[in-house]
Amino acid sequence: MPSEIRLGGTLQDKVIYQTKNHQEPCNPFIKNTSELFGFTKGCLSLSRWDDLNRFFQDTRAVVTFGLNALIGKTVLADGSAFGAWDSNNAEALMRYTVKKNYTIYGWELGNELSGNGIGARISASQYAHDTLTLYKMVHRVYKGIEPKPLIIAPGGFFDPKWFTKFLNKTSKTLNAVSHHIYSLGSGNFSLKQLKLQGCSIISFYCLAKQIFLIFDY
Repeated sequence: MPSEIRLGGTLQDKVIYQTKNHQEPCNPFIKNTSELFGFTKGCLSLSRWDDLNRFFQDTRAVVTFGLNALIGKTVLADGSAFGAWDSNNAEALMRYTVKKNYTIYGWELGNELSGNGIGARISASQYAHDTLTLYKMVHRVYKGIEPKPLIIAPGGFFDPKWFTKFLNKTSKTLNAVSHHIYSLGSGNFSLKQLKLQGCSIISFYCLAKQIFLIFDY
């Protein structure tokens, strides 16, 4: 059975994708606590994208890629994000992906921007509008190609009122709903705290958390 990989997370909404016509330097993230999410913008180079896709092909991985949903938006001091999604950079990456015959199982729009959001938030109505933009883009770029990648959103925490409004507006544009839940918290506690908590409760999650902590150290 192939592995399923979701490539994304908090900093996906600060990633710029290098394109053939990209004039600016393609620099990595730099830690800066004054910036949104604590980092400057970072760039995914085409060479790194090629390397990742070779890895995906070699491992037969099923890949969902998280797109930057904040491009084109203004994020206010209270975290609310206004404006339509600028999909041009994402479309350039998508067209390059199709040209190289790379297989993406799903394109996911944004990370933890639903409801109250984490660091930033987008209203349900605007998110639905941006999802429509992604829907049109996928059908335009993948014209004549079947099966098409899934359109996935919002990749955030569940807020009943927000999700209800969002889903009512995306019934014809969304293929899959993604939702985040952290049963043991965000994972930023120490190995000592984990040992104190013990592994008798939700042993599988506890084991997984230990594995992640081992790699983290």
